[in-house]
Amino acid sequence: MAPYKEPLVHRTSTKPIATIVYAQGEETEKVNKAKEENGVVLLVNGLLSLEKTPAHLINTVKRNSTSSPLLRLPAKIREQIWNLATRSQVIVLETKRNNDVENSRGKRLDKGISCSPDSNSPSFSSFHLTEACRQIYFEAGVKNYEHCIFYFRHRARHEGRLKPDEGSARGDYRH
Repeated sequence: MAPYKEPLVHRTSTKPIATIVYAQGEETEKVNKAKEENGVVLLVNGLLSLEKTPAHLINTVKRNSTSSPLLRLPAKIREQIWNLATRSQVIVLETKRNNDVENSRGKRLDKGISCSPDSNSPSFSSFHLTEACRQIYFEAGVKNYEHCIFYFRHRARHEGRLKPDEGSARGDYRH
């Protein structure tokens, strides 16, 4: 059977930025760049490929590493900062069903939602830390899954939702 291809579309554009190829069996996962001008490669597992920095980002990456006080710190100190920034966060995942017949075509769909135990408090998440720059993404990419506690009210509904890298990195899994 031929691999299934799904184009990824940037939120503000209808142009695909990458094509993800879902391979079957033990075949190597492949990612084809749809638009060379963007140059950002997304892997099949949902992570960002850091093998090659796109040409238009090289100056930004160099500037970040030399002018950012945080990124100029020694690697061991940054590692401690990432560990502290991602530690002890409890993420409660619940499911709700979609009973809207028009949208679900008569099927009941489970949708995972993240919620705070105290609905009046704002949701602060260390998951956005890795969006700051490529170096932080590289250094702290899976730290959240190592240090956070994921609480699933209905474990069976969430079993297949974690990506392989997320599942192997998670530290505490409760139901």
